[in-house]
Amino acid sequence: MRCSAKHGYAHIALLSAVLLMPLHAHSASDTIDQHASTVKPEFIFKTKDNLQGLVDQAITTAQKDNTLLLLVLGAQWCHDSRGLAAQFSSDPLHSIITARFETLFVDVAYYNDLRWLTEQFGYPGYFATPSVMVIDPHSHVLLNRSSMPLWNQADSVSQEEYQRYFATVGENAHSDSALPQETRERLLSLSKQPTERLFTGLAKLSPMLRDAIENDPEDLSQLRALSNELYEFRIQLQKDIIARYESALSEPDKAMPFPDYGPFSWEIDDASQ
Repeated sequence: MRCSAKHGYAHIALLSAVLLMPLHAHSASDTIDQHASTVKPEFIFKTKDNLQGLVDQAITTAQKDNTLLLLVLGAQWCHDSRGLAAQFSSDPLHSIITARFETLFVDVAYYNDLRWLTEQFGYPGYFATPSVMVIDPHSHVLLNRSSMPLWNQADSVSQEEYQRYFATVGENAHSDSALPQETRERLLSLSKQPTERLFTGLAKLSPMLRDAIENDPEDLSQLRALSNELYEFRIQLQKDIIARYESALSEPDKAMPFPDYGPFSWEIDDASQ
């Protein structure tokens, strides 16, 4: 999202901290102007033409350079996304990122549906901004599924943890690569239905969020209620997906249906129309 000149980052910070607390927990260390002034251009979330082509190019470059593919899905209005970008821009972490990864920042705007992208790497969607995906560029296997929730609140992670994580992630991968391809495909198929329900809700939230950031409306009660409901669902769903992959490592043939989530307000509203 490109912040309007009328409201600027200060308005977004207030909205994020006061109204969207569950979506992006506010950190006392978050200083948006500092983030904006120190971030390298390649770590700014902005709309890109031909995103699939850029992903394909990043995969090819990673293969050629013998590095890992690092996809970061986030938004410029999200302070955790900007916090991660600021960390990536600072040394010594920047040197680690440059040496070990071919990195592509993907702008999700106001929760755009990018399942078509994440599913290419065996992941049914994204459940937070930022979402950090470390991928083997040869097999397209996701290497950090179990540790992805760490980056849900990226601005609260210490510099030391950033450096430790990105210096080692993917080396001794406790990852999807340990599962048979058939099992990975089955788990992805199972997770698609609840993830579709999530993105149906995010599609309802998207215009409310855009309006809140760009127009500063007085009544934000609907936005708060829906964002809280979606927060509870998306965090639980992310945990349940990870748990099923972890279980499959020891019992790959075990049936692992998902819980009967909901009913959710956006589904009840649609049913009543």
